[in-house]
Amino acid sequence: MIAGLLIGTLIIRLSGSRLLEIGCTAIPISALFIILIPIFGQARTKAQMVGCKKNLTQLAESFSRYKADHNGQLPPEKNWEAALAKYIPPKALICPASKHGYHYEAGRYRVLLTEAPHCHGEWSMTLFVDGRAKALKLSPPSTPSPALLARQ
Repeated sequence: MIAGLLIGTLIIRLSGSRLLEIGCTAIPISALFIILIPIFGQARTKAQMVGCKKNLTQLAESFSRYKADHNGQLPPEKNWEAALAKYIPPKALICPASKHGYHYEAGRYRVLLTEAPHCHGEWSMTLFVDGRAKALKLSPPSTPSPALLARQ
């Protein structure tokens, strides 16, 4: 009886210390996860931007080849993807972040291609006529002031 009581007390003490050890290791690990989760999200966004920039660089090369074969002319606005089909794989026509295609600007404002806003958070990838692919920071949407709303 006394041996059983001592063994029961020993088990309770051991299980209590194990719970304390588990708690002491679980709290720092969970704190690390809380800190690292946003960092992993940012890394994924950056990786998608790199993939998008690679696609735009390939598209710049395909535009150059198309222009060389068509006396310096850009592809028509309608069916530009079909016009570039023999110069580029179809996978490069889709942004890895949004799974949507790029918007063809046909050289307006010295821009060839843009992507849907907010594919990469506050950044948008753009392909310029000179072949540069660049991430541009989008301006936040402006909210009208209450005074302006009151006048209307």
